[in-house]
Amino acid sequence: MLNRYCVLVVLTVAVFVVGCSRTTTPQKDVKPVPGNDTSVKAVSVKTIGAWEKVPGTTVPLKPTIPNCTKGHLGAVDAVIKAQHTEDTIAIQVSWPDATKSDTHKSKVWDAAAKSYKADEDREDRVALFFDMGGDFAACMLADQEYRVDVWHWKAARTGPAGLAHDKFHIYSKKAEHKKSKEFKSNTGGKIFIARVSDEGDALYAANKTPEQKTEDRLAGYVPNAEAKGSIADVKAEAVHDGKRWTVTMTRKLNTGHDDDVVFAQGKQYKSAVACFDRSSDDHHSTAGFTLVVE
Repeated sequence: MLNRYCVLVVLTVAVFVVGCSRTTTPQKDVKPVPGNDTSVKAVSVKTIGAWEKVPGTTVPLKPTIPNCTKGHLGAVDAVIKAQHTEDTIAIQVSWPDATKSDTHKSKVWDAAAKSYKADEDREDRVALFFDMGGDFAACMLADQEYRVDVWHWKAARTGPAGLAHDKFHIYSKKAEHKKSKEFKSNTGGKIFIARVSDEGDALYAANKTPEQKTEDRLAGYVPNAEAKGSIADVKAEAVHDGKRWTVTMTRKLNTGHDDDVVFAQGKQYKSAVACFDRSSDDHHSTAGFTLVVE
């Protein structure tokens, strides 16, 4: 679909779950799910850009929790594109969302109470997941154990800083990490999920609430555009055109950090994407795919 110098992204529909033993070595011989072998090629370029020339693959997203009314878009189609240079990979995700939600837990002045109160606004988000070992799945509530490298863009908390939150998740049948929290799996069992930030500075902090009124409305969080460390490896750009979000996330193929997946030519990576609509929890719409770097 493009030229011969490319990164191939093989996309296969799935529901999301993560795993166990973490490794930074590339995945090998990852096969697309039979019957879902749609693929897209992304150009190998000297400089990342010219996305309009890059063919995309349409990926059907499905809710993690069927019939849930919170924090997901329902069944929608996202479009994924990818390209790379000798040392950098970029992945672009575009999905329909008519409402641009780029504030999160704002503080609103209550004249009667003479104090600030938390608003109910929530941000839009998108996350990419890459296999780091275990029995990978595309649904966070599956009964499988695995680990994933996560790039998590948040419209209010990381977007203004031009970053995505670089972290990793651990999915297990019992608590394996101090941050592990118990959830009910899609089969009615227990799954423990630990969501852990990569090493480095905090990407954002809760905005301090003044005792006296300064403005009618204050931001709920303050992004940190100067953050350093592995947590700030993933750069991000986002555009909302009134109908959909298009978010482009860019990172070094090899960051040199042991909490990141290493991407290399000739290797394949089990992956997933999740899109969130005005969400502060884990209810979202998701699909799995295989990223093949050629």
